[in-house]
Amino acid sequence: MTIDGTDFGDTGGGTAQIMSGQGLTTTQNNDIIIVFITITTVARRGGFVGVSDTANLSWNSRVTGLKGPNLITDVEMWYAISSAPLSSDIISVTLGAGPGNAAQASMVIFAISGSNYNSPFDSNSSLPAYNSNSSSGTSSVTISTSNANDILLGLVGMASQANNITVVSSGFTEIINDQAGPSTDSEYKAINSTQTNLNLTCALANTDEWVMIGDAIQAFPIPPPPTPHGVYLYIKNLNFIP
Repeated sequence: MTIDGTDFGDTGGGTAQIMSGQGLTTTQNNDIIIVFITITTVARRGGFVGVSDTANLSWNSRVTGLKGPNLITDVEMWYAISSAPLSSDIISVTLGAGPGNAAQASMVIFAISGSNYNSPFDSNSSLPAYNSNSSSGTSSVTISTSNANDILLGLVGMASQANNITVVSSGFTEIINDQAGPSTDSEYKAINSTQTNLNLTCALANTDEWVMIGDAIQAFPIPPPPTPHGVYLYIKNLNFIP
């Protein structure tokens, strides 16, 4: 499995009712598209309504309504399967239902190719895992997996602008980040063995309130090797002379 495209969107540090990406382009069939959203609001108003896009994908909730201790009022994780490659697909998030519900938000978007698109998420009961802190320079979450061939995800939402992961979890690679109010960041790691109580820890550029999600996307099961055909010997009309 590989990352097959990235995108981002934000409200530019102000408030808005609609937040849109720049345009996601992918190269493979049957990618899983992940949208991770962090929302902070004025006077704790506003919130999340839904995800849509110009390619008319069918969006599903993975995490919804997750809150931080103080300023982060909503964290969302949504996904869709794209049967064909995307070309500048504009993904939009509706943040409020009326003029008083505009919110501050940012999101990161990425595509993963090669997943088990019929059942993309590892089935371990610990997933998705969550953690949060009101003021810390390190975000962390603990996950376990049931499938050996996964891509592990660490998704971090931060309350402040201009923040990001400066040191990713061990063996992970940063996917994409957005720092325009609030900040979101993301990391991944491909594995080939199951994990038990793996602690994902990220150093942040600035001490901040954060919410972190740990999750895992699974590959198609590797089929067993074919059973070799038996070799049968037939002996006919063989006479033994003592």
